Amino acid sequence: MQKADNRKKMDSLPLNRLYVGLVLAILVVETAVMLAFHFFLETLHLAPLVEGLADSLVLVIFLMPILHFLFYRPLSSQIARYKQALESIQELKISYGVIIRTAMDSFWLTDIQGRILEVNDSYCRLTGYSRQELLTMPISEVEAREKPEDTQRHIQRIIESGSDRFESKHRCKDGRIVDLEVSVNYLAVEGGRLLPFCAISLSVKGVKFC
Repeated sequence: MQKADNRKKMDSLPLNRLYVGLVLAILVVETAVMLAFHFFLETLHLAPLVEGLADSLVLVIFLMPILHFLFYRPLSSQIARYKQALESIQELKISYGVIIRTAMDSFWLTDIQGRILEVNDSYCRLTGYSRQELLTMPISEVEAREKPEDTQRHIQRIIESGSDRFESKHRCKDGRIVDLEVSVNYLAVEGGRLLPFCAISLSVKGVKFC
């Protein structure tokens, strides 16, 4: 670890020296140019205001290429790479969204209050509810084994442990009860999110997968 730190320090020394040397070179060249130009202006006997404006104009013209190559181009390149990375992330989110939406296993997303925030097509087919209907319902309305207060305590245990795997019973729109094997993970983002995946329990005989 100490060798790695020493190596980083040694690598940073040439960069620091290059930066200091560059600043000094700019200072020297700028001073020389301004002195020469000021000497030239004195021979013209211009008004102080005009002379000051001319000095400023020369300084801007002198600094523009330096600022362009040292700051503007690297910064614009960094911004372009950042935008490209954001576009790639957005494409990945869309791809993952399509995969989850069309997955064979049922999936839904809830907040820590148990409100359904997202659900995939498989769970809609399993329960008979439309996606719009489920997004207006808490998970306690389809949970057939636990009471609402039991569900809330269960959510709290999942938050504390980070994940859980358990069997559950969900009530379909037509009143049927399906036995499910649920695997859920907790994510500490946006106030807390629960990501359960579930499949019809293999221990239940005579049940067809949707």
